[in-house]
Amino acid sequence: MATSDDAWLDAAGGFGADSTEPPSASRAAQDRDRAARRLLPANGDPGLQAIAALAARLLAAPGAEVSLLTEVRTIAAAGGSVAGRTGEQTPLSEALCTLAAASGACFTVRDARSDVRVLHLSPVMRGEVGAYLAQPLISDDGHIVGALCVYQASPRAWSAAEGELLQQLAVAASAQLEVAALGREFEDSVRRDVLVGVSKFALALTGVDDIDDLVTTVAEQGLTMLGCDGGAVAVVDPEDETTLLSYLTSSYGQDAQVTYAHIPLSARLPVAEAARTAQTVLLADRDVCLAYSSDMAGVLTATGAHAFASVPLRVGAEVLGVVTAGWKQPQTFDTEQVALLETFAAQCAQALNRLQALKAERAAAHRVARMGEALQRSLLTELPEPDHLELLARYVPAADEAQVGGDWYDAFMVRDGTTCLVIGDVSGHDQDAAVQMAQVRNVLRGVAHAVVDPPARILRSLDWAMRDLAIGALSTALLAKVEQGPRDADQGLRTLRWSNAGHLPPLLIQADGRSEFLERPHDLLLGLSVDTDRHDHSVHLLPGCTVLLYTDGLVERRGEHLEDGLHRLQTLATALSHLPLQELCDDLIARLAEDAEDDVALLAVRAHREDRPRPAEAGPRRLPADLTRDTPTDIDAHID
Repeated sequence: MATSDDAWLDAAGGFGADSTEPPSASRAAQDRDRAARRLLPANGDPGLQAIAALAARLLAAPGAEVSLLTEVRTIAAAGGSVAGRTGEQTPLSEALCTLAAASGACFTVRDARSDVRVLHLSPVMRGEVGAYLAQPLISDDGHIVGALCVYQASPRAWSAAEGELLQQLAVAASAQLEVAALGREFEDSVRRDVLVGVSKFALALTGVDDIDDLVTTVAEQGLTMLGCDGGAVAVVDPEDETTLLSYLTSSYGQDAQVTYAHIPLSARLPVAEAARTAQTVLLADRDVCLAYSSDMAGVLTATGAHAFASVPLRVGAEVLGVVTAGWKQPQTFDTEQVALLETFAAQCAQALNRLQALKAERAAAHRVARMGEALQRSLLTELPEPDHLELLARYVPAADEAQVGGDWYDAFMVRDGTTCLVIGDVSGHDQDAAVQMAQVRNVLRGVAHAVVDPPARILRSLDWAMRDLAIGALSTALLAKVEQGPRDADQGLRTLRWSNAGHLPPLLIQADGRSEFLERPHDLLLGLSVDTDRHDHSVHLLPGCTVLLYTDGLVERRGEHLEDGLHRLQTLATALSHLPLQELCDDLIARLAEDAEDDVALLAVRAHREDRPRPAEAGPRRLPADLTRDTPTDIDAHID
């Protein structure tokens, strides 16, 4: 019968499981154990130590460890302040990396002392681990054999970018473990020189950030490190799956590069066969090449090589491409050489798979961003400018295309003669947020025209409409009305009346440069509850004053308090308040919205004196009948 410790290990993925397991599970555990034992390096392997130290430094973590799991957990390499722990062994039941390996994916612990998965483990109870980030180590034969982790004593929120960086380092660590294992198996010094080069090359692959660079790096650097005289890297043409796009090393000359740049998968060439069959093709000398295919005569002449090895770049059952090595001299292709070539190809395949996935993600994010931005821009209103009110707006999409969101502004007149101003931000940063923004914006317009009431009543009606129409969005919003009754008109005043649903406060700038945020108690976000109490607030607008409504992208910065961003906006806007409104808005956007991490919407209104003609810089008076509207053709143009 399994002990409680064994049962815990079984739940963690079977590391160290006992003989009560089913035969298939037992065999899988034995294979995994065998793979891990093969990779156990001599303590202090320099390449592995360098990767551990690099992980600690790049992720600003006090400790980093490369751990392998057999019947115990062995620290194969350590970096940072725990570098001296290399070679230590602990029971699997006390190691966080056991859980990390069992998860098979990025394993994140932000606050270990409150995380029920790990709070009972010894390193957490001793206070050594407060936050933990790990990526599994995968052997060339597909077994999870351990984990690369970084950790610190205090809680920490790990970012997705940090997880991806650690994943790249884990790939390098796995490659280094494989190289180290081959190094122990291959005793001759020539092989060791090659393996050192391959180890450095594996680490270099983590810095390659696009497929073209990867292909060039593999062909021009990696094959040279293997002692080849030349070679090629071929990938499946994304626009034609029956064709390989091939890059030949410069040593073969430009004519050969052009001739074999596009190779049909049906060709009688080793590269095509390797791609079709997912099997390594070895041609040891000139006679073997010519016997293989008559097409090889042209290859021999073009390249000057007499021996070739084409190895598929595989990830699971999928073939992503083929790496071909060429030599001027005949080759024996013994077991050790073939193992080295296939290890090299496995490293290249993992890097290529990562970059293809990244390329696909970027392309998808770009499409979503363009669609979302087009939708947003199609809904950004041409503004009315009644009487002596001047209205201007600016919208800037997020610098990161993946962060397309739900920021919007609006301005329109209703039948009681007031001008409505709206600024809002639907939660989320994707195409759904942009669509929900359009729904909220349009419903709000309809409610404001149907219910000619103060802003708080309009927003309360909007809460009901959002529920009844199942819009399903949460949104901040600030709805303001610029009013002017007979008494205000006699004094040259206007009244700004607004209701705030969780949005940032308006900034009021007087004609003499004095400024204040109109900070009043704000109500809950739209979409939370139809029973939300909403309140109106008001302030007189003196002639020459300016009101700025804005979204959080204008003031928020990563790692900074919101108050700092608000202070920056107030200081700059006050200093620029003497400028015409268009210049004021343009300068604010140029100085505060450059490389903004979130969308930025800015809506400004300036109340000009009514005892004088409307200023020329304010442009002509525009009423609803003077405005144009976007058409579907306009939206299509935005997407293009």
